[in-house]
Amino acid sequence: MTKALFALALLAACDTNSDPAKLDHAQIIAVRAEPAHVAPGGRARIDVLAGDDAGNVFETTPDAIAGELAVEHTADGWFVTAGPAPQIATLAITLAIDGVTWPATKALVVSEEAANPHVATMQVDGADSTELVAAIGAKATLTAVGTGGELTYAWYSSIGELTHYRFPEATLETKEAGEGNIVVVVRDGVGGVDWQLLPARVE
Repeated sequence: MTKALFALALLAACDTNSDPAKLDHAQIIAVRAEPAHVAPGGRARIDVLAGDDAGNVFETTPDAIAGELAVEHTADGWFVTAGPAPQIATLAITLAIDGVTWPATKALVVSEEAANPHVATMQVDGADSTELVAAIGAKATLTAVGTGGELTYAWYSSIGELTHYRFPEATLETKEAGEGNIVVVVRDGVGGVDWQLLPARVE
């Protein structure tokens, strides 16, 4: 499956949210299939990264999935099983956030099995970190180290103001005290996706 064909499919089936980087409203941020591509007859798990109106970010399972592939809901989550032929299958996904049902679509490549990219580390000012702690008025440099080919990056935050939020390295300016979340989503351009969350505190 070529990148050109996949890009054409994404014109009709895109799993990204086009809103700015501020986490201040309910949204489905990304949808992930694991593995990223499945072989004919293969099975993939579907997970969702979402945010709510309070700025919380969470990984969850869909409320429902419909589409061209066989769908199975078990105690372990939602799974789809591909048919016998290569294709780009479109999945329609719904998730309730703050009492409102949100839709999203996911284009899943049925071809040779392929893995998702991976966020190996997240860094704050050049050092690996599991949280951000900053003073009011600081400008922190956020870096995501991703593996898995040529990647695109999308940063989101519920605290401070992000710039360069579509690059591997973003800047967060912290103007007032508070606690929140930072998240980075990486994509490989052919359906693979990964994400990492970073708790943040400004004091």
